[in-house]
Amino acid sequence: MIRICRSITTTVTLLPSLLLFAGCAVTTPSPQWQVSTGNAPGIEQVRANTKANQNKSVLWGGTIANMETRDGRTWIEVIARPLYLNGQPNTSQASEGRFIAIFDKLLDPAEIRRGSSISVVGVVSGTIRGKIGEMDYEFPLVQTNGHHIWPDDNRRYAYRFNLTYSPALTS
Repeated sequence: MIRICRSITTTVTLLPSLLLFAGCAVTTPSPQWQVSTGNAPGIEQVRANTKANQNKSVLWGGTIANMETRDGRTWIEVIARPLYLNGQPNTSQASEGRFIAIFDKLLDPAEIRRGSSISVVGVVSGTIRGKIGEMDYEFPLVQTNGHHIWPDDNRRYAYRFNLTYSPALTS
């Protein structure tokens, strides 16, 4: 009987803690992120040897610098950043270069704003010459299979706790 009471007491004590920590768990945006990118090339590797990295799967992300439509498709220029384990760009880290994410559909500019964080899954489809200010730059192109727009950084820390204190609950 004492063993059963201890088991119930342990369960009652641990269950709220487990639920609290489960609520803080980090998850990936969707199953499309389950792509094999273990040996995926980085932006500089693609710029240095585009042909060897053609059609390789990548998971890249960063900060949106520009967005335009071309021939019914959306092209987003991204300032690349290292990614956290959940695929979110770490905007406090230095840029790894730039790339262009190509979407086969038109995306709403009201939802995708300059300065927003984005992660894309896709394949390297080549490079294109362009400019960053006055500087010539070879942009890697990623034909996207999926993407995720991340909430603004200030919303990332907006956890809501509803903790109340009641003297009646303490003894």
